Amino acid sequence: FDGTIVTGGGPVGEPDPRNDFNGDGVSDILLRAGFGPVFVIDVAGASAQTSFLPPFLPASWEIIGTGDFNGDGLDDLLWQTPRGAVLVGEMGSDGKASLSFGGMMPDGWSIAGTGDFDNDGYDDALFRHATTGEVVIASLSGGSLATETVSASTPLSARIVATGDFDGDGTDDVLWQDLTGAGSVDVWQMDGASATTATLGAAVAGAGIAGAGDFTADGVDDILWREADGDLFIWELDQDGTVNTQPVSALGLEWEVVGTGDYTGDGTDDILARDTATGDFGLIAMDNGVPSWEIIATAPPGWSVEGQQADEFLFV
Repeated sequence: FDGTIVTGGGPVGEPDPRNDFNGDGVSDILLRAGFGPVFVIDVAGASAQTSFLPPFLPASWEIIGTGDFNGDGLDDLLWQTPRGAVLVGEMGSDGKASLSFGGMMPDGWSIAGTGDFDNDGYDDALFRHATTGEVVIASLSGGSLATETVSASTPLSARIVATGDFDGDGTDDVLWQDLTGAGSVDVWQMDGASATTATLGAAVAGAGIAGAGDFTADGVDDILWREADGDLFIWELDQDGTVNTQPVSALGLEWEVVGTGDYTGDGTDDILARDTATGDFGLIAMDNGVPSWEIIATAPPGWSVEGQQADEFLFV
């Protein structure tokens, strides 16, 4: 990291759907085949359409995050090479990603999430050091990894499990879970690199955090949990931090939760699941907290879902 801070303005408005790579207001599904190529499934139409997302990059290059890093309304891709170089794939209206060099990621640092933590209309990247636990915000809008250290701290036993606007102020926050003791669940309420810690409660025994999203369309992101038997429930959050637990759906263990986003374009986040054997994608569409189920797409089982944080669960 170069240690400088990039500032600047950008468009600020209603939150855009996660992983909307074509700007149609509907979340897309980002996939990668084992030999390297990236594909996008557009689920906005009557039937899902799968298309190749150029350029073709080496399989050794990793997609470490997604977000609208240049403020144009299209989500972009964040790549890392085996040597530690970080590149931004800025999406264009032609469906192609234009690569730009962002900087080098020093040893010991890894991506922890993305979001607009300073409410300037540009998504930022969050990095954490494995040994010290230090967290930095990297602005990518200036074409470089310009970083600033977050003022708050957490124990090394805690892990960042999601990002989202958990207090309804229009700025993305950081969700933590401590893996020791009762497994405290905390939120960093972000104002740029300044963070205020708010405790939501103890983790639910026998369940793991599977993602976050605004499943009730109230402007505050909620927390999605999955129990060991597959059942899903959410912590509905209010602006004052009140937690209300609501069941969502029973989900067979053959289904893996692979993402959250607005896959129906109604302004409410939904839950995306995948059958690990068939490759089918099932959608738990949330209508103001009321779920419904349908199969929306399919892809080869060996293709991996990219650009989502909820790829593993922390059961306590």
